[in-house]
Amino acid sequence: MGKKAEDIIKWGVVKPFFDKTYAFNTIDIETIDNEMFMLGYTIDNKYYYTLTDFYNVFHDFLIECIQSKKDVLTWTRYDNTFLLKLILSKAKNVNEILLKVGKISPIYEYKYKSFKFVIRSIIKDSMVFQVIDQDDNFRFCTIYNIKNLFADDLVNTAKDYDIHWYSKIGLEYHVIDKQRFYIDSEYNKNVLLSNKYDNEVLIEITTKLLDNFKTITGVYPKSIFTAGSIARSYLLAYNKIKKVPLHFRGFFKPSEKRESLLNYSMRAYHGGKIESYVLGSIKNGYIVDITSAYSSVLAKLPLLTGKIHKYNGTTNLDQFYYAFIHCDIIIKDSKLVHPLIVENPLNHSNISPWGYIENIIITKPEYDYMLKKGCEIIVHDYIGCEHINEYPYK
Repeated sequence: MGKKAEDIIKWGVVKPFFDKTYAFNTIDIETIDNEMFMLGYTIDNKYYYTLTDFYNVFHDFLIECIQSKKDVLTWTRYDNTFLLKLILSKAKNVNEILLKVGKISPIYEYKYKSFKFVIRSIIKDSMVFQVIDQDDNFRFCTIYNIKNLFADDLVNTAKDYDIHWYSKIGLEYHVIDKQRFYIDSEYNKNVLLSNKYDNEVLIEITTKLLDNFKTITGVYPKSIFTAGSIARSYLLAYNKIKKVPLHFRGFFKPSEKRESLLNYSMRAYHGGKIESYVLGSIKNGYIVDITSAYSSVLAKLPLLTGKIHKYNGTTNLDQFYYAFIHCDIIIKDSKLVHPLIVENPLNHSNISPWGYIENIIITKPEYDYMLKKGCEIIVHDYIGCEHINEYPYK
């Protein structure tokens, strides 16, 4: 069952921006036969690498990042997956730990030297660490997968930011020949140079991204986990948008209908769900990177007038863009992929059901989609929010 208005203990306040700048070190990993071969990294813009003792080198590096108050940049989820694999190499209950990803925080706690390391969460392949010393002092450090912010590959992203010195040098320096690496000094030199470039360009790209954001908005974004994070911060920062109310109470005056709208809207939204996942080794697979849809969806939202209407049945339903519909639904196709979510009564997880679903509240886009897919919907009543055809978030 979804949340209700009475579940709200206190209204939150949107805090869109950090009051400090970002600072970064970097990591770039090279592999051979799906095993880590080289760990390249920068500390204070100086490049280092190691071919051995990855576990200790990584954790010493992370401690140094914590002490200098710097986060870490990587380019691909591939690197962060290898880092997680490295961290869990000394864990006994790996499968149990992996099952927590995206569901439970903290994910994993362990000791290294005199410090306690805690993986607080993994957000879109970015890992948030908390490191605690013997006196219970702690700091956070995030290893960002900044590929989440860009649709193109690293070479073209660098070109888009007018970084002309960067290149991949050659494919053979990324698909590494281990034997040649040790016997051919020129080849060895170029492999290291290529890895060094891959580290250094991450800071330059991210610095330009953040500087451009601040030039336009006057502030830095609150977070840089995904393109959606950037879009949200931009929406809140842009001076033309600031005049548009973003809070529920800013749109609607106190009334009985407002309380009903709050109840219906909260009951219509559940958390996300994991459709499927696989643990262990996967021989063949594809990594698909889909650019965030938040900004394009926001651009299509029409301006609310603040007027609320409630109707029984489907009277005037088609005239509303924003509507929360109390209904029963019959889904006959067990294979239909749809956005409706209900709580599993057995384990309280979120599921997408089929069959007869009664006393559910859905949004207008969900209603339109389910009708299009041939589902039967029995509408009891709905609450609609009046709008005009102006689009303030474009």
